Amino acid sequence: MPELTYIKRAQEGGIDSFIYKNTSSNELLAIISSTLLGYSIYPKEEKNLINDADLTKREFEVLQLICNGLDQKAISETLFISLNTVKTHISSLLNKTGFESVHKLAIYAVSNGYIITNNK
Repeated sequence: MPELTYIKRAQEGGIDSFIYKNTSSNELLAIISSTLLGYSIYPKEEKNLINDADLTKREFEVLQLICNGLDQKAISETLFISLNTVKTHISSLLNKTGFESVHKLAIYAVSNGYIITNNK
């Protein structure tokens, strides 16, 4: 799964081109050829619903705990905040990301590598 910061770090490090390992051999050869001709090739950056949402540190913490399977009461106890505050953070997460349910947001966050869970 692509790590979100790899492309930016590669560009900042002066890397000429960047590809993910699941690239086809034909595409790999084309990228190598283009790079040798002086072009820089990078994957197109997809819309990042999590980073583009400009989440607060606390909202991200709440999202991490949701993705790790905690319910609202457990999140409240873990973060030492009220249940109403947890609900407010969840509402804010949904408003900022455009998801209609916290479950869909959690699935998106985990499946796209924004959150790494500690569940086995």
